Amino acid sequence: MAKTHYETLGLKRSATAAEIKSAYRKIVLAHHPDRSKDPRSVQIFMSATEAYDVLTDASAKLRYDEGLNAEAKRIAERQRQATATQQKVAAPSGPRPGWTETVTSPSTVAADVSRLPGLFARGKHAEAESLAREILAVSPRQPVCYAILGDIHRARGNVNEAARMYAYAAQFEPNNPVYQRRYEELLSSNKVVETRHHHSQLQGEDRKGLAPLVGGGLILLAAIFLAISPEKAVFGKVAGISSWTGSLPIVLFLAGVSVGATLAIGNLLDRFQSLTTTATGRIGPAVALALVAVVNFWAALLLYLSMGAFQNAFNYSTTRIMAGVVVATVTLAFASSAHVVAAQALTWGGNLVYLGALIGWLVADQMKG
Repeated sequence: MAKTHYETLGLKRSATAAEIKSAYRKIVLAHHPDRSKDPRSVQIFMSATEAYDVLTDASAKLRYDEGLNAEAKRIAERQRQATATQQKVAAPSGPRPGWTETVTSPSTVAADVSRLPGLFARGKHAEAESLAREILAVSPRQPVCYAILGDIHRARGNVNEAARMYAYAAQFEPNNPVYQRRYEELLSSNKVVETRHHHSQLQGEDRKGLAPLVGGGLILLAAIFLAISPEKAVFGKVAGISSWTGSLPIVLFLAGVSVGATLAIGNLLDRFQSLTTTATGRIGPAVALALVAVVNFWAALLLYLSMGAFQNAFNYSTTRIMAGVVVATVTLAFASSAHVVAAQALTWGGNLVYLGALIGWLVADQMKG
């Protein structure tokens, strides 16, 4: 079995950055081609240099460690299967009295795996998580299960566990570019830091508190404008918004844009695409939520809270967007109450604010690269 980079440098996986540097320096002093005449030194030096380059690059080290973890998982699974086979061969024929054996057939596993993406896409996170773990308990080499668990952990803001799940998915299905892309997204949008136990892990980007404050300031200015604007209603024949002025829908939409954009710029939201599509390539539940919000934002909010409470399906980005939209809608509805029926602005204004928030989030996310 080939040596790991740690073994090449004569180190344990818990080695610190200083220990890695020291071990590499010792090998260079002993085996640099300019110093050593031993024909083996060239290969030793090249292997040590490759190991050093990987282990001193935080992102590369994290990828490498995840690969080692996945390989260890595969070896453990092969050993488990070999042990189970030996026990089955050694066991006496026929069931013991009172013994009930539960057998999960490959067809049952395949059916459960095919059902899993649909559960997650419909926002049934609790059911999807439970089913994924049940499948992995009997068949630990199912990449779809790891990908779904990665999406679930990512939605909860647990980027380290999400990265670990995506890494397993990519290891077990290396030809699937989506799994690798999900993993790379987390590495590029988060910092790789070293813990006090000398393990690499992801840490979210520094939050920029000024950006949301700017968004709040823009909403306040919009509220002042609506409060002092002398406009008259222009939608008199449209039921539900008969008291709306011409500028109100524009202000509501732009307020939403400021909410989404400033939250994204402040690193308070995940990448926009992570919510619109899942790791298995399906349309994410956030898309269905947006379609409901176009009809009525408050209905979408109620649906989101219900699914979150009963299916543990809360998404930290969606929660923050929803909260920002609620604040903006309520503020602007009451600010315009001198000229507009507040109930009308409150009932239907959220639709425009939410739509604007999604567009602001998308644009800011694209600008971040």
